[in-house]
Amino acid sequence: MSRPLEGTPTQGQEPSQAQPSPMKQEENAATTEPAAAALEEPEKRKPVIEQDDGTRVYQPAYRTQDTWGGLDFDSDNFKNMIDTITNYKPNVPLLPEMGVIDIRALTMSLRSGLHAETRLALDTLTRITYDNTVQFNLSHCEDLTDVLVEFAEDQLDILGNENPEVTDILDLTPYEDVLHHCRAEAATLQELPEAGTKAYLLDRTADRLLAITTIFRNLSFLEVNHDSLVSAAVLKFLANFIRLVGTRVLLLRSHINTFDFMKDVITFFSNTSAKVVLPSREDAYAVLHFLCAFSPCPRPTEPVKFTPFNPQIHRYLPSAVDSLAKLLARDDPNRTYYKQIFVNEATSTPSYDLLTRSFALAISVVPDRNYIENRMYQMKESRPKEIRMFEARVAESRKAYLMQGMLAADILASLAPGPESGICRSWLESEDGWAHSLLKFAMSLSATDAAIQPAPLPPNHRGQRPMDHDREGFQLIVHRALSTLKRLGDKSKGGESLVKGVQQTNGHINHDDDEEDEDDDMDIIDFNGSTWKVRADILPRKETLLGALLTAQLDVRSLNQFCKIGYLDE
Repeated sequence: MSRPLEGTPTQGQEPSQAQPSPMKQEENAATTEPAAAALEEPEKRKPVIEQDDGTRVYQPAYRTQDTWGGLDFDSDNFKNMIDTITNYKPNVPLLPEMGVIDIRALTMSLRSGLHAETRLALDTLTRITYDNTVQFNLSHCEDLTDVLVEFAEDQLDILGNENPEVTDILDLTPYEDVLHHCRAEAATLQELPEAGTKAYLLDRTADRLLAITTIFRNLSFLEVNHDSLVSAAVLKFLANFIRLVGTRVLLLRSHINTFDFMKDVITFFSNTSAKVVLPSREDAYAVLHFLCAFSPCPRPTEPVKFTPFNPQIHRYLPSAVDSLAKLLARDDPNRTYYKQIFVNEATSTPSYDLLTRSFALAISVVPDRNYIENRMYQMKESRPKEIRMFEARVAESRKAYLMQGMLAADILASLAPGPESGICRSWLESEDGWAHSLLKFAMSLSATDAAIQPAPLPPNHRGQRPMDHDREGFQLIVHRALSTLKRLGDKSKGGESLVKGVQQTNGHINHDDDEEDEDDDMDIIDFNGSTWKVRADILPRKETLLGALLTAQLDVRSLNQFCKIGYLDE
């Protein structure tokens, strides 16, 4: 018997698979569509949630605001849009786009006084002097410096006439206060004057003045321009500018403009003061007031207390200290002018206020010994070796302006009046104890320099000498610091003595009941068989003096100055 033939299956269909009916396919499609829709749509948030105990709690919807009025400042599109607007905005062209620049034509534009011409000239000069690749030599520019000064004086007269004088005493706002006002001004919404109004024209006049001070600052970085920039015309203009800023309220129309003016002028003086010859005593007085405006606040009062330097706040104080040292270093006529100014300050209230403020500026860079000891105590490294190394790192970072600060302090100590005024003693006995900190600091630097061993020769040195440690910088700081203390001590002899000899009888100290109460704050030191009472807060203690004498490889000059500081019972 034969088997019955089966039908041949169609292509793409397995013989063992059963074919679903059309009715079942429609039912499956109807059940899968809602499931897919449920997966695609997120679960809607319910504002009211019913808890297990039956209470209903309302939870409001909220979201984090991550844009500013719809603008996303962090997006790439927004940044690209700002860059595009900045690049295509018609402002001052770049230096390669200017082509050939005619300095004579720019000079004539400044002479014309036309607003469009002067703006073109000032913008071009600012762009040229700012570029480091161009060496702008003023000696090749005929009378450009004189024209800039004349134009600036005209603009200064306009601002001075519109802003009445409020005081005849020069009183510049301290740098810290100006910085505080700048931050407050930048954080508030400014009301810009309408174009063409008087306030608008005065604002543009202040902008032109700041452009000129910026040009002078940029030119001062090139030493070839110093001879042209320290001319009498430039110095008189800057002194008059300082005088007007100090006798009027917001001469430059805003605190931000005043801050820019102070930055430009202090940088200018720091770069050029080595060649500055002040034209008159009035100009020297204005410049000194300007430098003292950078002293840390509060100002020294009675009793005297000096505020230390804070690098995070007083960023331009090193430039002011550098300028002061360079101006005082020139004997004639700068130091002569300042000596006359300080003599006239004897009748002021308080007496010698400007001299004290100048000295406060000079010694503000001295590291605060109490701060260093507290810092090392917090770090649990209060051993003398760690403190000395920490002070050495501070001195290394401040070496440049520590040298200038000690030079200025030494010169000011030589210009200070004698013991009859009591000013030097008030400085030494200041509440902050700067003299003690300075003496300890000088002692620490001396010990650090002496402890540094010469570098060993490398195995393949081939006769080459290794680089020696730079000890000259630290030695200059130590010598000038000790010289300052010695000068102040010499001019404090007229009052209560800083060092007293103690008479002995058969090896026993004679005590006087009347003097014991006066000498409670003095230490007793035995030195070479003699006994001395030394004021503890000014002169070195026993361990300090003996440590200086026993330090190996201490240079002779430092050792001599350490011994002379006490001027033992002269």
